[in-house]
Amino acid sequence: MAFWSPSKPPESVEPAATMDADTLKSELGHAYERGRSEERARRAGRVVFLALAAHDGSFAGAGADIDRTLAAAMGQIKV
Repeated sequence: MAFWSPSKPPESVEPAATMDADTLKSELGHAYERGRSEERARRAGRVVFLALAAHDGSFAGAGADIDRTLAAAMGQIKV
């Protein structure tokens, strides 16, 4: 792997991709919304885990419940 140094610039430089302001604004908006929806999904998963922990009385018990559920689900998947 070659390393960049100021004394030896890269041999070929590709031009940077460009887009108009409307496209950039649209792409950033889509990326922002994807990030928000992913965070909502993560937050929902945390709530379920905390509810299981409260029900079982420990985080280890909640983890064991999740492991059992995943093992059962994987057993039902036909490859």
